[in-house]
Amino acid sequence: LPTLCVGGFRRPSVTWNGTVFRSPKGTGRLPCRRTAVLFLTMRKRWRNFVFLTCAVAVSPLAEARGNWEGEVVYHIFARSYRDSNGDGKGDFKGIAQGLSTIQKLGCTAIMINPVAKSRVYHNYFADDMMATDPAYGTLADFRAMVHAAHRRHIKVILDMEPQYVADKQMWFAAYAKDPNSRFAKCLWISGSPAWGSGKNWYDRKVVRVATVNMANPDVKAYVTKVFRFWASQGIDGFRIDHMMDDLDGKHVMTGLLKNFWNPVETAVLREHPQMFFIGEQSDWGSNSYVRDIFSKTPTDAVFAFPLWQAIRSFDKGKIVAAMSTMHDLVSPGHTEFTFLENHDTERFASAEPDIRKQKMAAAL
Repeated sequence: LPTLCVGGFRRPSVTWNGTVFRSPKGTGRLPCRRTAVLFLTMRKRWRNFVFLTCAVAVSPLAEARGNWEGEVVYHIFARSYRDSNGDGKGDFKGIAQGLSTIQKLGCTAIMINPVAKSRVYHNYFADDMMATDPAYGTLADFRAMVHAAHRRHIKVILDMEPQYVADKQMWFAAYAKDPNSRFAKCLWISGSPAWGSGKNWYDRKVVRVATVNMANPDVKAYVTKVFRFWASQGIDGFRIDHMMDDLDGKHVMTGLLKNFWNPVETAVLREHPQMFFIGEQSDWGSNSYVRDIFSKTPTDAVFAFPLWQAIRSFDKGKIVAAMSTMHDLVSPGHTEFTFLENHDTERFASAEPDIRKQKMAAAL
């Protein structure tokens, strides 16, 4: 896997759409347009994954927003990455202990799945959005991990999911006690596909989940507070999980990119102008959705899902078409991350046992 940590092309020039790009004099390689490889370490269904990510369009604006050119990002599922105290669960101190190894791989950033307090093993449905999961450590441990990363010139991206909450989160808990609670309006109760649904999760816990009422100004103010809180811990970027314009596709709460995510991100950028935002578009196959995210929010990057599908197909025509589409979609100042697999997809080596094709797909 470490051989996949490639910082740029080794050929002296590459032609793209008739334009020849040459490497800097004396280097023998091209500067990669935000090329990165993400290694994910996860347990059982959350296993080791590799992302190969790159950008196709970068402007001076993007350079001013933290300069993510050529970053190599190691993606961590904290619960199963590294255990520092022998309790069988990964933690912040374990991540800090692993930074030297991550650095030796050539990685310059880490992206961590949600760490907010939650009884669901993946932490995407929080009980408290502004508290760390005790299994991972304290907030002081988190800050110490961030500082340790920065001492090694490693940036930190934190994954966030504020669109759903678990049943012990303050709004949900208050409503459960009193349906007339003022917090009831913070939840999408009538018509929500996720309202009150209980699920037997991977770790055998049954936790009910509710969708947040993102049309409520109080919710927007609170989520803004949450993002500002985590930004103040010293991180360098956010991944926004399942970024939606139409909440759960039910045509009830719409216009969220402009009316919710734009003000939330803008508020963070006022205090932290270098903050980098990566939006995981909820509709993996929609080109218009990519345009909407870039035009209606300050989001810097999305994920190149069509190219991911094309690479896995080994169909030259599909790959060329996807690359051309990606080139047309990405406006100045923005980028798309290309990848081979992630924590939401099947492990590529499971789908394709031929190691020659595995290497080819990783190279692509």
